[in-house]
Amino acid sequence: MEHLKLSENFNAWSSSWVANRRLRKSSAYRQCQNKLLQDEINAKHARIRILSAQVTTTHANLASLVSTLDFIHLKNISDRENSKKLNQHQRVQDRKLFRLNAEQKHSNTIDPNAVVFNFSNRLITDKEKEILSK
Repeated sequence: MEHLKLSENFNAWSSSWVANRRLRKSSAYRQCQNKLLQDEINAKHARIRILSAQVTTTHANLASLVSTLDFIHLKNISDRENSKKLNQHQRVQDRKLFRLNAEQKHSNTIDPNAVVFNFSNRLITDKEKEILSK
């Protein structure tokens, strides 16, 4: 979820999603990507709600079948294994975001004049504007 939200917030998409590079800069492509990303986020939220309800039901069933101490022990084991999987998944997503950000740094899609404003008396070189825009 975090990966999708960050992609949405920073308008970061994989450059391999479309073969024609000129299409990537079009507003139609951006709108389509935003729509697909929003649909994916909504689907993930719905899936999380369903899985949370299933986990709650399963915990209630398990608590009714075993003693309190056994339930606490089994729940701790389950939580530990789940957190291992979540951490592993988070590392994978972090690597993907890092690579995606690295790809964006190499592509010069941001117009430095649109995001860097000089209110001082000192002139800023084009290289400085480019660095500041990233």
